Amino acid sequence: MKVFGATFNSVEQAYQYSKAIRRGQPDVADIIQKTPDPKMAKNKARLLQYDPNWTKDEKIKLMTQLLEAKKNQVPEFADALAKTGKNILGFADPHDYDWGSGLTKVQTMHTKKHNWPGNNLFGSLLEGLRAKLEGHSRKNSHM
Repeated sequence: MKVFGATFNSVEQAYQYSKAIRRGQPDVADIIQKTPDPKMAKNKARLLQYDPNWTKDEKIKLMTQLLEAKKNQVPEFADALAKTGKNILGFADPHDYDWGSGLTKVQTMHTKKHNWPGNNLFGSLLEGLRAKLEGHSRKNSHM
């Protein structure tokens, strides 16, 4: 995926790279860009200095940009997202209460969304992107 003038293996890698650049740590950004998978990119981002000004709105805005780029550049991603229909999309991670459900995969599947301890921001962004895809495909089918 190409975004911000660079090529990335995943949205996670691009997200962590962007955080490093925004925090003025190009050395960490370089390390992140060289990682081969998303888990390693997230792990390398632990080298970043804490930024109290990195707001929830900024996180969401950046992730939205990256998911839009992936949708536009990776047709398989857009197709897979469209095929989820009206299903609730959850990012099952028992250690992530911001982006994830705050639960394991099994717990996420067997717990109503309103009872998840996490915010599931990632799942919500994917649902929003899916809604845009549906609106776009309905609009094109009427032409």
